[in-house]
This record gives sequence, structure tokens and C-alpha cells, in this order.
Amino acid sequence: MRILKFLIVFLVLPVSVSSAIITRDLVISKAREYASYRWRVRRINPRYTIYSVSGREITGEAYSYGDKATTSVFNSEIENNLIPRNWLENFNSSTQLIYTGIDCSGLVTRCWGFPEYNVNYTSAADLFDYTIPVRDEVKPGDLWWSSAHVFLQSEVEGKVYEANPRSGQQWSGGNRVQFLKRSVSSYSSRSIFPQFTNPYPEPYSGHVGKEFDVSIEVTGSGKIKNPVVTVNGQKFEAEYNEGHITAHVEFEGLPGKGWGVWMAYHIVVQCDNYVSAVDNYYRDSYDWIVYPDTAPPVVVSTDPSNNAENVPIDKGKVIIKFSKPMDENTTEAAFSIIGTNGNGVPIDSFAWEDSNNGNTGVRKNPLQELFNV
Repeated sequence: MRILKFLIVFLVLPVSVSSAIITRDLVISKAREYASYRWRVRRINPRYTIYSVSGREITGEAYSYGDKATTSVFNSEIENNLIPRNWLENFNSSTQLIYTGIDCSGLVTRCWGFPEYNVNYTSAADLFDYTIPVRDEVKPGDLWWSSAHVFLQSEVEGKVYEANPRSGQQWSGGNRVQFLKRSVSSYSSRSIFPQFTNPYPEPYSGHVGKEFDVSIEVTGSGKIKNPVVTVNGQKFEAEYNEGHITAHVEFEGLPGKGWGVWMAYHIVVQCDNYVSAVDNYYRDSYDWIVYPDTAPPVVVSTDPSNNAENVPIDKGKVIIKFSKPMDENTTEAAFSIIGTNGNGVPIDSFAWEDSNNGNTGVRKNPLQELFNV
């Protein structure tokens, strides 16, 4: 009997730990490790100025085409007098093994937790097959892709983590992994994480009672698994079927008095994109707010946006979207426009339109009046 128990544990344990759960935070943490790694040149590389002085301290693991060294392996190889950063004409020569570093696909696959085989045999072009287009906005850990070069979106808008092979004037100080600002105009945005679109109830909408259904479209480059839906911190049973995650939500009362900070419904949907080729679960979530029947109306959006500057004077209207239907007479009576000189601006007329987010108030007089008072 003791032998049987031991065999059961032995057979089950590897299955339970074989697949990794990769989050965006984990990807960024690994990318930051490569970009902030500090080391000193031992054996110089005369081809590149940055590596031409022995003893020079460098921040960021060296770029090296075709190499995929982790920071620990890179450190060991530098200490063993390997040269940082190869050059292409020697890449296929007998001297290849004297170089060390990491290339662009190596950085991405290391940060995405690919197994060693995939890391070593995946190129920039190959990463297309592991990913899908970004459906909404680019998030930390997403991929900027071309068939020849790739890099990762960082946690800061406009900046990336890149195994940067360039050393020209505009790429001063390249030839290593960097956290830097760079143009992405010639790259497409792709992701290995699940992509969410069309949440329901719509964000910031009203008219939600204590019982309602939640749904959202989700896609992945692998299989979508492990859906989880929470509303105001409470978990509800969720299902995935034909590209949708759904859940039925029911509370005993509406958010408000006694709900603490939950004066609205905060919906969070989480799931994994399981990529079988690398045996990893890539986990992400999408969250949004909807308002219950008891919540007062709020302004969801304005066009032009709040505090906008340099607005074209020929735009012709101001659009205000509310979280729930409004009383037209009361709203119009409360609406006013004050110019920069403190004087009121005449309002020509109002028009109301129905939408899923409530009614929309539209002022039809030209914005030019705002600039001529």
C-alpha cells in the first residue's frame, strides 16, 4: 500500500507543475532584469566602441545575433573571456563560440518563459505564429513585430525593452538590451496574451440592477482556459464558449450604503491563453465599471475631452455622454458655458440622442463662439 501511494504522487506531480502561468508583470520583471544587468568588459570587441575598453562597466546584457544567453550564463561566459557582441560576417565562422549575449528573439522568448528548445530555435519571424494581433491598446509585455526584428512594450507608454543591435547616431549606446524610447511605426502590435473586446454591460453604463449577465469576447493564439469573473470582489461561475466568456451575476442588494468603496459594480474578467507549443498559460484580465440603478448619473465622456486645448473652431458641437438617461429640461437648465474672460457663452440649441450608455446631450452652436467672446 505504501508503494502504491508513492507511485501515485510520482505520476501526478510532474503534470501539476509542468505548465507555467505567465503574467504581464512577470514578463516586465524579466525584461527589466536584462536591461538593468550590470557587468564589465573583460575581453574587448574592437568592432564596437562600447566594448572596445577592457574594464568598462556596461548596463544591459550585450546584444549578439543568434545568441540566447541568460544573464547568469552571460556573466559566466564574460568571466571566461568570451567577447560581447558578435558581428555578422563571423557569425557562421569557426570563431562563433567566442561571442556571447542575447538577440532580439532571445530576449522576447526568455521573458515569455519559453522552454530552452523554443528559445534556441525561435527567430523574430517565428514569433508571428505564437501570437495574434492586439485587439485594443498595446499593453506591457506585448510584442512589436517585424519579420526581421522584435521587441517588447514596456510598462511606460512610448518606451520598449529591446535587444538593440544598432549603434548609429540615433541609436547612440546601443548594442545591448535597453529600456528606451523608440519609433514603432514600421512594426505591427501582436500579443501572446488573451485579447478582450466588446464587454457587456458596456463600460460606465447605467440601468444595472442587482441581477445581470456579464459577457466579453476573448481570443488567443492557443486555447482560452480557466475563465474567472469577479464583481466587487465576489467570484461568480464563468463559462467560455465560442469566443465568449459569460457569467450570471446576482447580489442581494445594490451597491451603495453598506458596500464601502463599492458605489458601482467593478467587473473583472480573467482567463488564460494556453499555448501548447511552449506549454505555458498566458494570463491576463480586463476590468470595467458599470453603475447600478441607485447610482446618480455621471458624465462618462465629452467631445472635445475635458481640459482639451487647441480645439478646431469648426468642430461645430459639444457632445456629452451620461451614464444613464437624463431629464432633458433639468439638464438643459443646468448647462452653461463660460468663456475664458468669465462671461457666459450663448447656446444655440440642444439635441438628444439615445444610446446604450444613456442619453447624449448635443450642443449645436459652433465652437467658434467660445473663442470670440
